[in-house]
Amino acid sequence: TEPGLIALAVKILTKKPFFITVRKINNKGWLKFINKIVLSNADHIFFNSSFTKNSALKITKMKSFSVLYNSLDLSKFKPGLKSNLKKDLKLNNKKILFAMGLLVEKKGFEYLITAMKDIVKADKNIVLLIAGHGVLESKLKKLTSKLNLNKNIIFLGNVSADKTPYYFNIADVFVLPSIVDIKGETETFGVVVIESLACGTPVVASDVGGVRDAIGNTKFLVPQKNPKEITRKVLELIKDKTLREKVGEEGRKYVEENFLWSSIRKKLLPIYKKY
Repeated sequence: TEPGLIALAVKILTKKPFFITVRKINNKGWLKFINKIVLSNADHIFFNSSFTKNSALKITKMKSFSVLYNSLDLSKFKPGLKSNLKKDLKLNNKKILFAMGLLVEKKGFEYLITAMKDIVKADKNIVLLIAGHGVLESKLKKLTSKLNLNKNIIFLGNVSADKTPYYFNIADVFVLPSIVDIKGETETFGVVVIESLACGTPVVASDVGGVRDAIGNTKFLVPQKNPKEITRKVLELIKDKTLREKVGEEGRKYVEENFLWSSIRKKLLPIYKKY
């Protein structure tokens, strides 16, 4: 909000074009009023997802705008990375689900943990790795104990950025169970989704916010707060190695086509050249 106002002031003083990148829209109170001023006066607005764009369109008309995704380093996030993680975690013969994010309400981890009860009933050899810290950590661990899932769910704590590609690589499926929380907050995009797909690991994700833009293959989107659908889609992938590999390959291709800097640059340059 503040950078947008500063940029608008510079535009007025210098009479130069004003561009802004928007990753989140706040439609409440005085912030809505300020956002309306900034957005309606920008010469062009880049949104990180269709969801963010549509949120902006609800509060004001804009001169010119487009959806421009973040780029991803595909030399870092790629299939075939070798590590000792499975051995270190004693998971050599296990099927692995991976989830990562702040342990807060909008990430929806309680619904994934609840789904694990039926997932484990179908296959006791499945283990869920959860990376991240947050205010709900204690509550989520208590839920895990209550459901007798301590042997099947491992809380990893924070995982450093340099190690996340290796976790995506040992996972059979990545799960993003995000929801719209009590404050109306949700995923505006879903960077972890494209990181997983770039590693060739299929994703099951909630159909909220901007996740649809990130996942590509909407067959594996599920309604939010729905453990049964999470279970069904996870097991569909876990039971079929050929399907997992196919979806993983398609995911990598989707990322290569949409999130390489070279492809993003092609969309960016013509807009700048107009001005």
